[in-house]
Amino acid sequence: MHFAMAALAMLVAPAQAAEFWQGPLIDVHSQVDQRTDLKTIVPLLDKAGVAQVVLSARFKQPSSDVIGLAQRHPERIIPAAKTKTRAFTKNSGGFPRIFKKELRSHDFGAMAEIIMWHAAKKGVGAGKAAMDPDDGRLQPFLKAARKKGWPFLAHIEFAAMDWDKERYMKKFEAFLAANRDVPVGLIHMGQLKAADAARFLPLHANLFFITSHSNPITIKASRLPWTRMFSGQELAPRWRKLVLAYPERFVLAFDNVFHFHWEKKFLPQVKVWRRALAALPDAVAHALAHGNAERLWKLPPAALSRQR
Repeated sequence: MHFAMAALAMLVAPAQAAEFWQGPLIDVHSQVDQRTDLKTIVPLLDKAGVAQVVLSARFKQPSSDVIGLAQRHPERIIPAAKTKTRAFTKNSGGFPRIFKKELRSHDFGAMAEIIMWHAAKKGVGAGKAAMDPDDGRLQPFLKAARKKGWPFLAHIEFAAMDWDKERYMKKFEAFLAANRDVPVGLIHMGQLKAADAARFLPLHANLFFITSHSNPITIKASRLPWTRMFSGQELAPRWRKLVLAYPERFVLAFDNVFHFHWEKKFLPQVKVWRRALAALPDAVAHALAHGNAERLWKLPPAALSRQR
C-alpha cells in the first residue's frame, strides 16, 4: 500500500481536516448480499480511507465472489468464512457439514459473526434466531477459532430480549469463562448500555466490543435498540470513559449488511467516526481504528491507500 492522505479528500474539505482523524481504518466485519456491486467495494474503501475490510457473504451470495474479490485485492479484502446458513439457524442435518466444507474451500483469514440471538427485522428478510450460549451448535465455530487463531464474533441483541435478558446474560458470562483462550467480540456492542459494559470489561479479559451500528447514522435510520455510543457528534461521556480506560477492548466495524448500506450509509458513518477519533488521544484512536484489529486478526500494519 502507498502512504497517502488523498483517500480522505472526498470525505472532508481541507479546512475541516483538523476535525477528522487522518489515520487508517480497518472494518472488522462487513457483508455483501446478492445486490451488492462488488466492483464498488474497493473504490468505497479508498474514499473512506479504510485500509482493509473483513468481508463475508450472506445466505445465497456465494463466498466464491468474496474470495475472488480478495484474490484481486489481497491487501484490502480479508475473506471471512460464511457462518450464516439455514442449516445452522434451523439446526438441520446439514450442519456442521456445510460449515466444515466452507472451511475446506479456501484459506480464509477470518470467520463471520455467529448469530446467537437475533430479533426479527421487518422489511429486510431477517427472521428471529435464538440459541443459548451453551448450545452445541457453537462448538464447531469455537473449534475453528482455536485452530485458526480467529476471534469468535457473537451476535447477541441483549436490548431486544426483554424478560430473558438476565438469564441469557448469565449464560453468556459462563460461555466467556469457559472459553478464556478465545477472543470473543460482541458485534453491535451487544446492544448493551455502558453500565453493562463497565461490569463485563474487568471480569472477562477475552471479551471485546465491536462498534458497528452504534453511531447516529444507523440509529437515525432505524427504530431498533442499538447501543448509543454517541451524544451528538462526540462519544457519550460514559462510553468515552470506558474507551479511555480499556482502549484495547474496542474495535471499529461498520457491518454493511445489504447493498444499500454500502451505497448510502458507509461513507457518512466513516465521517462520524473520524470526527470522534480526532477527539481521542492519538494512541487510543490508533488502537480503536486499526491497532486492535491488527492484533486480534494478526494483520499487517494498516496504511492509507492511494485512491485508484
